[in-house]
Amino acid sequence: MSLRSGKKIAAAALMAAWLLVSGRAWADLSWASRTVTTVRANSREENLGQGSQNYSLKQNLLRIDDLGENGGARFYNFFNQTAVLADFDNKTFLALPMSELIRQTREQREGVKADLPAREQDLENMPLIERNLTAAQIEAQRKKFEIWAKPYQVKPTADRAVIAGHPCSKYEGLAGGESFQEIWVADDIKLDPAYQLYFAKGMAALDPQEFSHLPLIPKFPMKVVTHYGAVTVTIEVQQITTSPIPLDAFILPPDLKSAQMKTIPGKVK
Repeated sequence: MSLRSGKKIAAAALMAAWLLVSGRAWADLSWASRTVTTVRANSREENLGQGSQNYSLKQNLLRIDDLGENGGARFYNFFNQTAVLADFDNKTFLALPMSELIRQTREQREGVKADLPAREQDLENMPLIERNLTAAQIEAQRKKFEIWAKPYQVKPTADRAVIAGHPCSKYEGLAGGESFQEIWVADDIKLDPAYQLYFAKGMAALDPQEFSHLPLIPKFPMKVVTHYGAVTVTIEVQQITTSPIPLDAFILPPDLKSAQMKTIPGKVK
């Protein structure tokens, strides 16, 4: 895979941004979100993990900072379909077309699916509590593959709530007519047209299992609760702002070096 230099990537991102913003002032959007995954097993609910992300959206440019022990940043330019994965600790970055990122995500998911029978065979050697917990996760993973093999749609409901200070309306996500998702959207946040044009469509293309709802709802999602049998994934926005984002936020630090990588970092779930 050929990689561009950091300077060339930064220049391309800036050029696309200036070409697109020259006609009018575009509203920036920044938000912090928290993802929590739980499972119901052994007659109680257990936390499987959590993570936090900071999002910075400036028209066609998106930066996602993954907070925590193995934090890094992902940069997406939806105009030229380029992704940059930065590892600040090791001072390296990987640049690749979004089509390659999509291909690798699908490949990793197929690997997870193919590994399920082997995980089931290992159950008999586990202690009872661990066996029940693992079995619940395997069944939830199968449910997830089953759900996303069906046609997906969203529909509004009459439910209302306040989330992080914003009045919200509830939508339902359905797979083949079966409701499995709650999507709470802010009624008081006015979205720029660039949000739907670039972010919503772009993220849904990158990962349909996590972001298919974005192009189908007219407002900003403050909380998404997805149920896969015994496993529940909750993504909730903690705070959001429309303050201007400097273009420097989308330029890689000059001390980062390009690095080749066979697969994208992290595990696809």
